[in-house]
Amino acid sequence: EEVVKTDAAPDKDDKQQEGGAYNEEDLEEFLDTGHCARCDLTNLDFGMHGQIKDFIYPMDLSQVILTGANLTGEDLTEAHLLEANLTGANLTGANLTRAILQYANLTDADLTGANLQKANLYEANLTGANLTDAKMRRSDLTGTIFCRTIMPDGTINNSGC
Repeated sequence: EEVVKTDAAPDKDDKQQEGGAYNEEDLEEFLDTGHCARCDLTNLDFGMHGQIKDFIYPMDLSQVILTGANLTGEDLTEAHLLEANLTGANLTGANLTRAILQYANLTDADLTGANLQKANLYEANLTGANLTDAKMRRSDLTGTIFCRTIMPDGTINNSGC
């Protein structure tokens, strides 16, 4: 059997970094363009570097992996986070006004004081998420999964368990 080597770029699915760190190529793409669909930005601390503040909106971060990322206070107005993995992400005080979070995984995410007004959370997973003091007026919560979810008023919602 003959083995053929190519210089083809690896598929995004092959770019997962060892040890749960973000992918440098993905970060570079995001910093250059403000877009990075299907990127792996696991555990990246956005606030430490101020990376998001200068981008033209809306950002396309569809299917991005932001597991454990620190997005405290970031402006994600109208960001496209369709099918994004935000498990355990810190979104405290983040502005997600009109963000598209359809099918997003926000399990155990901290959204304390976040602005989710007019956000699209259609079938998003908010299991274990903290929404204390979050603004959610006119958000689309159709099919959203609530299980052990701390709601804006401090009550626990287990309707989707």
